[in-house]
Amino acid sequence: MTLVDILPELFAGLCYLQCGSWLVFMLNLPSEDYAHLLVGPQIAGMASAGLTGLFLTHLRHKYRRVRFVHFFLLAAGTALFAICSLMLIIRPADSYVGIYFGGLGHGIVYISGQSYIHFRSSADGRRVLRMGMCHFMNILGMALMAQVAVHVFQEDMKRAAGWIMMIEVNFILVVLITNEILHLKDVYNYRECLDGDMKEANLRRDNFQSAIGVDPETPHNVPNTPYQLKLTMLCVGMKITNATLTHLPLIFFTNLAIANLLDRDNDLEFMVFYFAAIGVIISILLCLKFSIRFIYMNQVFSILPPMIIGFSLMTAQRFSLAAVGFWFFFMHLGQASFCPDVSILELSDIRYSEVMLSLGYCIESIITAITLFLWHQHPAALLLDHLVAAYWTNFAIFGSAAIVLLSSMRLLKFPVTTKKSILDIQRLVLFGPEPEPLSVDSISGNSSK
Repeated sequence: MTLVDILPELFAGLCYLQCGSWLVFMLNLPSEDYAHLLVGPQIAGMASAGLTGLFLTHLRHKYRRVRFVHFFLLAAGTALFAICSLMLIIRPADSYVGIYFGGLGHGIVYISGQSYIHFRSSADGRRVLRMGMCHFMNILGMALMAQVAVHVFQEDMKRAAGWIMMIEVNFILVVLITNEILHLKDVYNYRECLDGDMKEANLRRDNFQSAIGVDPETPHNVPNTPYQLKLTMLCVGMKITNATLTHLPLIFFTNLAIANLLDRDNDLEFMVFYFAAIGVIISILLCLKFSIRFIYMNQVFSILPPMIIGFSLMTAQRFSLAAVGFWFFFMHLGQASFCPDVSILELSDIRYSEVMLSLGYCIESIITAITLFLWHQHPAALLLDHLVAAYWTNFAIFGSAAIVLLSSMRLLKFPVTTKKSILDIQRLVLFGPEPEPLSVDSISGNSSK
């Protein structure tokens, strides 16, 4: 396998740049604009994500195999982002319909891109790296939008956001067209699996059941589906850490600390996203050696000390020093950002993986939508009457969630999937690890007895 073979997966990852930009634009909408939209764009995103997951699952059940239509879905989602950006540029004061189109595009791109990489990648364990790239591009898009549109062009943020998204959309359209040309020129075939076993199993048209080992004719070899369901629900719950990355009170507290550290105006929230992007890069490199379980558990545990240090220093009015703690906090959040989506796709039932990914997307969107609604309509519910109380309330909520997630992963014996193919992971979850082969010495010793 060469670099050319994995180009389609890299192209799919680049599509996430526009997703991050749209999300940060939504986070920074003025309250008067938010009053016209409320939670509508998030609902549009959840609907499109759910329909995308159902559509891909329906195709797999109809044809009993994976149909690689993902790039057509990515093109459709990018077209919806193009409509959003055009309306922001042409009619910034009345662009609410365009923002809804952006929400629809966000859900389609988010589900179809990661699904494509998951099913097409080779069995060499680098699948996780390419999926990590999706989240890196997503967070990079968030950082660019926060810095350019929100920080530099505050007076005309909506039009600036439209231009940023238009540039990103044009770049992605060139990428998608290039991908199609290379496919037609037989440089590579982006519509088949790079994993030989997956490719062969896909051609059998039995939805991978025989390749995994699920055989209704052999009732003694019963798959452990309850364990798989519990793991899937845990993976969906892990999306809480992704929602923490866009939790406005935490961004506000960090922004306040950074402003005191740098002695500048209180509009530097873009810095937290750059630290999160650095965290993603570190985790991608760690994936070459360590498992998703190890990375996620360590990073979720590691967000607790920076939160305690940061909030303690802010309680003591030492805002400048608190900024350093919050930088590490967001860096650790970035390191854990792609682990939930990877785990959902790897550990859930291979027949319904996109539906479970859509469910995780909805969990994250619901948390973000509730936070946005309270931030604009009832800010006292988030910041309370006193900032010190708000600090420790947020710590209690997210700290408790982190401890529950870590405890659940320990109790359920979260499997190690490092450098395993999709089919091997499914067998591991459903039937447990394969028994170790007996050595020659042990066999001869038993025979002598």
